[in-house]
Amino acid sequence: MRAITKILMATAILTIAGAAHATTVDLPAACGKDTVEFKVRTEKDHTISAPETGKALIVFVESVGEDAHTPTARFGIDGSWVGATHGNSSYTTVSVEPGVHHLCAVRQSGARADKADPGTATVNLEADKVYYYEFTVTNKPVGSAGRADGGSSGGVGVGSTPNMTARDAASVDEASFGQLNQSEGQSRLRHATFNTSTTK
Repeated sequence: MRAITKILMATAILTIAGAAHATTVDLPAACGKDTVEFKVRTEKDHTISAPETGKALIVFVESVGEDAHTPTARFGIDGSWVGATHGNSSYTTVSVEPGVHHLCAVRQSGARADKADPGTATVNLEADKVYYYEFTVTNKPVGSAGRADGGSSGGVGVGSTPNMTARDAASVDEASFGQLNQSEGQSRLRHATFNTSTTK
């Protein structure tokens, strides 16, 4: 009986471990590995300074819409994570060598569906300039014509959960990622909080 109990316990542990591993996904090449997670801290009294001489400065901003869940957002450049934010109107910065770079932004989550919409961008950075990129999470009704997948009012599923209908959930969170112009970027930072992050 003890042997059977041990086998059942071992099977349960392996099942749980397998389930946890199954939530990791293959992200775009611009991102880091999905197994890497961040712990985020808010820093007070931070101001954006000029870029280091001969380098560009990228400001990553996180914005969360009404009724959307607040995620930790991870940001990557050229296949490596460079930092993370957590919360509406939060931001982090990174100094980068000029030239062509590939950017990534994705939610940090144990749910596979939350990582089905990573954002990517390619940018040719110039020295001594500041660039702003925003990662936005919005909450939209299932079947909304305004959704990224162009769903109709009939309640079709979203791309990451094709079997979901309006009967299963009233709304879902969707993420987007894009560049802001200088005016938009500076406006976002007026009431934003600066985040630092370390890997767990």
